[in-house]
Amino acid sequence: MMGRKIDAHGPVPIKVREDAKPVIELQNLTSYNKFSEISFKIYKGDIVGVCGLLGAGKTEIARAIFGLDGFDSGRIFLSGEEIHKPTPELMIKKGVAFLTEERKLEGFIPLLSIRENVTLSIMKNFANKTGVINLDKQRKFAEDLARRMTVKMSGIEQNVVSLSGGNQQKVVIAKCLASQPKLFLLDEPTRGVDVFAKSEIYKILREAASNGTTIMIFSSELEELLANCSKIIVLRKGYIKGIYNAVELDKSSLLSMIN
Repeated sequence: MMGRKIDAHGPVPIKVREDAKPVIELQNLTSYNKFSEISFKIYKGDIVGVCGLLGAGKTEIARAIFGLDGFDSGRIFLSGEEIHKPTPELMIKKGVAFLTEERKLEGFIPLLSIRENVTLSIMKNFANKTGVINLDKQRKFAEDLARRMTVKMSGIEQNVVSLSGGNQQKVVIAKCLASQPKLFLLDEPTRGVDVFAKSEIYKILREAASNGTTIMIFSSELEELLANCSKIIVLRKGYIKGIYNAVELDKSSLLSMIN
């Protein structure tokens, strides 16, 4: 109907080395009235989904890991190092990127260009000792990244607010991936995005995982979790009901678990 071919695929086989160490580990993480006793380990290059009904705690867990919200008890480890008081600034320095579900409020600066938004997280890479930005270097980097992300644009100087929802989301994902994160947390990454843009975003995430980025997708769209994740963490009323291999699930069985 859209005149373009969509990349249809089944569950993605994820290969994790047997001697791999966890990139992210949670031990009994608890935030009262939000989530309780959340424990799991996720390894390098893995793609793991987190799902649950509204109020199950998936967004709150993502925000707690990144340091946007606090938690009451439990422990967070990144590559074996305990993070006692996570803050966004600290987690970014530790190699964590977070895609918020509210892209228009928290994901990008609307009136800045694609070039400026894509490079927001790595501006220091284009500045000299006095803080002056090398625009040619910045522009080339942004153009290369936007092209790889298949952003549909009139040019790299186009304001992000004028892009379609799917292309805005690609810009936000590009901004996150520009810093080459070890861990990439995505909260509802394809909400409000058309079917074709979704398939392109999934391809981008799978490529990032194949290059060693550990990915967690917090989503209410069960199809995208089943198609892209090796494992799915099912939440119910703030607790983990179970952690399952995606290849062993289908939409109906997953839906029955979260209800």
